[in-house]
Order: sequence, then structure tokens, then C-alpha cells
Amino acid sequence: MMKSKALLSLVFVLIPAAFLFGQNSQPGARKEPGLFQGDRKTKDDPNIRHLSGVVSDDKDNPVEGAVVKLKDTKASPPVIKSFITTKDGTYRFSNLSTSVEYEITGEKGQMISEKRKLGVFDTRKQAVINLVLDQKKKEDK
Repeated sequence: MMKSKALLSLVFVLIPAAFLFGQNSQPGARKEPGLFQGDRKTKDDPNIRHLSGVVSDDKDNPVEGAVVKLKDTKASPPVIKSFITTKDGTYRFSNLSTSVEYEITGEKGQMISEKRKLGVFDTRKQAVINLVLDQKKKEDK
């Protein structure tokens, strides 16, 4: 009697396990993305958007190595993310909330761009905001 209960328990454990492991090994089975290969949830999530753009100087030349700061104006204290522009002056921020208003600025050396906003009423999933470094930074006193 004890032996049959143990065997029955083993069957209840092995059958679901075989089913779960067998799903991923079948030809054509859908595989989950790896840890650093993106999050499936954000791909079609209506609450997620992305921001990209180009930082240029006042002569319309792309600026490599500029620091683009993205400030979450809703958080307290404010959360600021940074991105250093690539050789062609581009930057990108991914997986941003549609319910948060963001402030974007660019700077390099003594030059800075005007503050731009990505607001909650901006419905673009792939927003593009280009920045121009055309103002001198104010000295902190």
C-alpha cells in the first residue's frame, strides 16, 4: 500500500514536469527571450514608449560624446537618466512610461541645449526629439 502511494506521488510529479520541459524542446515551439534580449511585455505594451534623437551644434553638425539627460518630473526626488551620444550624435532611451512627463537636455563642454519635454499627451510610441547645443551653460555660484 505504501509502495503504491509513493509510486502514485511520483507519477503526479513526473507527468507535469515532463509536460513543461517537453514544450520547449518541440520543433517550432515558441521560446522565451533571454535575460538581455528584451522584454516581450514592452514590445506591444500601450504604456511604454521610446525616445531617440540627434544632438547637433548650432551649425547642424552631429555632436559625439554629448550627455543627454532625461529627467522624470513625476518622481520625488527627480530621477535622471543619462546617455552619451554616439559618433553620429544619436541617443536613445527605451521603455519609458506614457504616464510620466520627461524633460530632456543635452550638453557638452560649456554648451547646452534648451529643455525639451516629452509630455503625457504625446502619444507617439517612438518619439523623436532632436537637441541643438546653442546656449552657454550658466556658471554655478
